[in-house]
Amino acid sequence: MSEIILHGFWRSSSSHRVRIALALKGIPYRRKPVHLGRREQLSTAFLAAHPAGQVPVLQVGGLRLSQSVAILQFLDLRWPTPRLFPEDPVQAARVWEVVERVNSFIQPLQLPGTVRRHLLSHLSGDPEEHAAGVGRFIRAQLADSLARLERHVGTVGGAFSVGNAVTAADVVLVPQLDGAERMGVDLAGVPSLCAIRDRCLGLEAFQRAAPAAQAEAPAGAP
Repeated sequence: MSEIILHGFWRSSSSHRVRIALALKGIPYRRKPVHLGRREQLSTAFLAAHPAGQVPVLQVGGLRLSQSVAILQFLDLRWPTPRLFPEDPVQAARVWEVVERVNSFIQPLQLPGTVRRHLLSHLSGDPEEHAAGVGRFIRAQLADSLARLERHVGTVGGAFSVGNAVTAADVVLVPQLDGAERMGVDLAGVPSLCAIRDRCLGLEAFQRAAPAAQAEAPAGAP
């Protein structure tokens, strides 16, 4: 089998998703860290191989895949055990519902650097005041989206986000809760989501994929 390489950043929630999936499936791979804080994703060398300038990138021989959800589906089709997207069409759709809620309505807001740059570039006035307002806006939107997800999971969940087995819904949920918490969002209002995260974090795959467990993570990183 061709060597599998994951290009990613230890704290990136999208990279975190792919690490969880690889660990759940027991797929051996090599990590190639890309430091977003130092903007290594925009280096000439990285862009030459990965023109979008984003992580994660999964490299399997000559194949290079970007976008974490596309990578999750590829892994599920190529290594279907254990399944991240159930074979049952209804259960699969339930999983996709959660994945899309996270990927479309929560994840974009957890890119504060990108959000701030675009918003602030269109605002005139005190930059510090605008930056503080953008931060409050992001936290409020994250809290609202997570509350909606809490209500949704209450109708389809069990021990995990969809039923009683780990799926792609949990793979995307855990990194987003971690990211929201780092950004100062109070998670007290989403107890069911937090309970699901706790169950996931009791599993070895999630522990090995955690940001703080990565070799390049700073000592004491949450």
